[in-house]
Amino acid sequence: MNNKIRAIVENSRISVKSYSTEITDYAFETICNKNNVDDAIQLLIGQAGDTLCFDAVDVYEFFGERRKVIHTFSWEAPGVRMLQASNFDYTVTKSFLEIHKEDKIISLLEINNSNHLHRAFLHGYGSNGQEQILISAIWEDGDIKGFVSFSRMDAIKLTAEDKRNINTTVNVLATYLLKLRVVETVRQKLEFIKNYDLLTKLPTVHKFKKDVKTLLCKHPNKKYAIIYLDFKNFKYINESIGEDAADGILVDFGRNLKEHYSMLNCIGRIESDRFVALLPFTKEEELIRQVQKNNEYFRFQMKKKSIVNNVFLCAGICPIQFGEDINVAIDNANLARKRIGEGQQVQCKFFDQEIKNRIHREIEIEDSMEAALLNNEFVVYLQPKIDLRTETISGAEALVRWKKSETEILPPNEFIPLFERNGFIIDLDYFIYEEVCKTFCKWQEEGRRIIPISVNVSRIHLNDDQFITKLLTLVEFYQIPTNWLELELTESIFLDDKEIALTTMRKLREYGFCVSIDDFGAGYSSLNLLKDMNTDVLKLDKEFFRTGTMNKEDKIIVSSIVNMAKQLNMKVLSEGIETRSQSEFLQSISCDMAQGYLFSKPVPINKFESLLEQKDNNK
Repeated sequence: MNNKIRAIVENSRISVKSYSTEITDYAFETICNKNNVDDAIQLLIGQAGDTLCFDAVDVYEFFGERRKVIHTFSWEAPGVRMLQASNFDYTVTKSFLEIHKEDKIISLLEINNSNHLHRAFLHGYGSNGQEQILISAIWEDGDIKGFVSFSRMDAIKLTAEDKRNINTTVNVLATYLLKLRVVETVRQKLEFIKNYDLLTKLPTVHKFKKDVKTLLCKHPNKKYAIIYLDFKNFKYINESIGEDAADGILVDFGRNLKEHYSMLNCIGRIESDRFVALLPFTKEEELIRQVQKNNEYFRFQMKKKSIVNNVFLCAGICPIQFGEDINVAIDNANLARKRIGEGQQVQCKFFDQEIKNRIHREIEIEDSMEAALLNNEFVVYLQPKIDLRTETISGAEALVRWKKSETEILPPNEFIPLFERNGFIIDLDYFIYEEVCKTFCKWQEEGRRIIPISVNVSRIHLNDDQFITKLLTLVEFYQIPTNWLELELTESIFLDDKEIALTTMRKLREYGFCVSIDDFGAGYSSLNLLKDMNTDVLKLDKEFFRTGTMNKEDKIIVSSIVNMAKQLNMKVLSEGIETRSQSEFLQSISCDMAQGYLFSKPVPINKFESLLEQKDNNK
């Protein structure tokens, strides 16, 4: 026991001022020196019991959500065994303390045992009525949070000073108890946030990994697979029905996962619309069918609820066994998901050798891309745009090829998606812009007919405040008019951040650049955007013309878009034209331009110049 406090103890009587100061100082010193608040409180009640000459001190707290009275701390003097409470009723106990709320100290020897509430409380305490027991409630903002009991084997009459000292002890205890519970509440909330997603209440990826590790340890010889699921074009869904309704879809999908995947209790939400699950399997085909069936069931439920019709899910799958890296398996399942094409609605794909080869190929590409740019391995090709009224070349689109050697030329789909992910697309785009500017200068010097050339604007440029400034610097350096350069923005860019895309488009047109919207109608277009776009050219997606022969529905849609665009003073260009019947149909509905293999595939600039001369001479 603290010697300073022991020195002021005399015949079980302590001065109020001295005890109050000493017990408060001791409490502060103990709390400061203890990392564990529970240990500090335990020492504190022992110090108080010893100093005030009680045989036992017990702390009982109320836990409102569980409506229980919990015995949280206990101290007994050496050699003493007191009868402890074990059967308190929450409602009875709280009512008892509220009745005596005017009494800071309640003596169980002095209360009226004829009152049924008193008897009920005494029954819960288990007292035999002989020992002296004092009760003091713990209060916070007018609400009872529990109580402290002080017990001794022999009953003596306590002075007012004794009661005030007990009250001081309870006040000090209450301060630190309430602090402890606040810290516990915060810790529990942080633990919940760490382990459970606040929206769907599913485990987080952190907890998912722990659950998977535990399960694999229990069943080291069993085959499992990580399922990585997400929604296709969820940003479009979010924009179409609103954030709250879109969140509702995620909550519903969380319930769907609990229903179909929780047999192992290994499911979780990574972020946004991305989820993970673990399933046992024997054959890949059976697992794919199971995942697709679950996804189709969810899609049917959403359609049934009339929330949104185009809820499509895709899933990447990666096998995992005991001892394998869970992070790698999740990443590989995600890679498999990313390899899923755009054509089908509900799809699953295993992480297989093809994907491994693709990853190896991408590593090779990334290792050589910077040197390739320095060595002029990237070559600009031009594909002509045909004026359907005059059947002459009215423009061109600049496309890029990677000429790795005289015999090996990589098409854009081999490297452009990778460059968009790793950011190298910025360097490549500016290379193309400059090559086009050089071509304009060359045509001017040679006295050729100048036609506009369109170049692609990657979405990553929209986050660069200096993008337009850099473009202006480039055209000023080569002294060419801005309207010779046409900037193509894909329609999907507007789904990422409509306001930034519209602002960029408006500024480009203010500086005289021609602007076009590429891939319009690719499946997630919003016709309402047409009135805001105020673009120069609308490029219809090649999907409308992929089958060669257009059906009635395609013709109706294309005709309607062309008609609306013309009323909004926009020109329309159709991509992917491969048959004469497609061209004739477009002419019949007054579509302005067409581009596709019917007229010419993309060709090197020198071959394009020859093609342009030939067309001009045949007019």
